[in-house]
Amino acid sequence: MRKYIILFLALVLNSSLSFADKDLRNKVSQASKDYLSSRFMNGTYMFCDDDGVIEQGAKGLHSFETKRELISEQAMPIASTTKTMTAAAILKLRDRGLLDVNDKVAKFLTKESNIWTDGVVPAWANKITIHNLLTHRSGLTEYFMGAKLDITKPHSEINKDIVNFAAGKELTFEPGIKHNYCNTNYVLLGLIIETLSGKSLADFYAEEFFKPLGMNDTRLINLAEAVKHQVEPGSTNYPIRYFVTPTGNSEPQFNVAKSEFIMVPYADGGVASTAKDLITWNKALHSGQIISDSSYKLMITRHYQLPEDLSDGIKKYTGYGLFISELEGGDVVYHHAGKALAIRCESGYIPSKNLYFAVLSNVMNYVPKEMQDKIDMEKVENQLDIAYFTKHIFDSIR
Repeated sequence: MRKYIILFLALVLNSSLSFADKDLRNKVSQASKDYLSSRFMNGTYMFCDDDGVIEQGAKGLHSFETKRELISEQAMPIASTTKTMTAAAILKLRDRGLLDVNDKVAKFLTKESNIWTDGVVPAWANKITIHNLLTHRSGLTEYFMGAKLDITKPHSEINKDIVNFAAGKELTFEPGIKHNYCNTNYVLLGLIIETLSGKSLADFYAEEFFKPLGMNDTRLINLAEAVKHQVEPGSTNYPIRYFVTPTGNSEPQFNVAKSEFIMVPYADGGVASTAKDLITWNKALHSGQIISDSSYKLMITRHYQLPEDLSDGIKKYTGYGLFISELEGGDVVYHHAGKALAIRCESGYIPSKNLYFAVLSNVMNYVPKEMQDKIDMEKVENQLDIAYFTKHIFDSIR
């Protein structure tokens, strides 16, 4: 009799779980359709659970000049979402016993490494740990938009120029004292990966991650391609990138994104991918296919809470190469956005909902300072960023 009772309870439990899963899938699907039918979105998207795809598609334009439409399989740069892959690469080397997260930078990037100018290792390299780099608590100077880079040099030399730019600066604070999001941290991590593995970062990503996982449309972009994409918009297979400014009515203003500063593709933000491949990445990362259980635990540990002015009004913590955010309904999301020079990416995982998401865009909000007090961002017609799309989905499943 007891056996039958247990069997009955198991059937009831499985039935209720299936109902809950189906209910969540319906909510995500309906919320996606509602948003896309009534609001601005320019990008590709995919929402999945372990049972498969819930919603996938694209809305908007590859080029506003030619009116070419985006397709769901479109590959785009993902900017800083790359950092999750870099952190996973560091932790994979940890799993192989090649490093400890408490090791100092100078242990790997030595005088003999041919990285430092005249072989002079900066004093801070003996203070800053890999843990500091992973959590953005190093005190290093930000190179992005600050260093003058000679893009005619070989890529490896540019990477050296970046860290030597930081080597010539005093730390802005003692390592570990506070949070300051800084791309220089992840350039150093990339150099450590290359030093310990003996491979280029592009080859390490491909051989350790992308090829084994079947991420066929994902790779670290090479320098020449990255420069061409930024200097000659429309000359590559990637969508033209636009800054979009709300005007207070239904017709926002679009401008092709150009900058004197050229983004160099590396460990801080150089990967291009698709929504589908990013779902594959998140599923593999959060199911133990990429790094060990102990390394994964380190990755998702809430090492530090971000200050309120950096947390978008919600509790947000730094992990390794990702952020851990507590949504309004209490759900936790592991994620990392990409946001740079009209590259936008939102990608991550909500474990309590068994929900994976990836949204990529070639459009980025830009509101000049003189307009910021004139544009009401509470109005939906002014909410043009893909973050509003993902938030709409999250709100639907609270």
